[in-house]
Parts: sequence; structure tokens; C-alpha cells
Amino acid sequence: MEATTQSTVIEPVTMSEVLALASWDRPRTNEELRDFRSQREAIIGL
Repeated sequence: MEATTQSTVIEPVTMSEVLALASWDRPRTNEELRDFRSQREAIIGL
């Protein structure tokens, strides 16, 4: 068995970028959820 090495690239991020990601973790309105569902159904062809 051969040993393999992989290099991992870690990109620097700012606190603003991290906080912007955290904004996705919030309650959604019914309208937002319906829009999301409609978009997904359109993508997968339902």
C-alpha cells in the first residue's frame, strides 16, 4: 500500500464573511420557504 499526501488549502476569511454565513441560520417566513420549495421543484422538474 502506498502512502499518499494531500495538501489542504485554507483560505483566509474575515469576521464579516463568517458573520454573513451565520445570517443563513435564522427563521424563515412562509413566503421564503414557499419560494425555496418552488425553486427546488423547478430545478428537479417536479
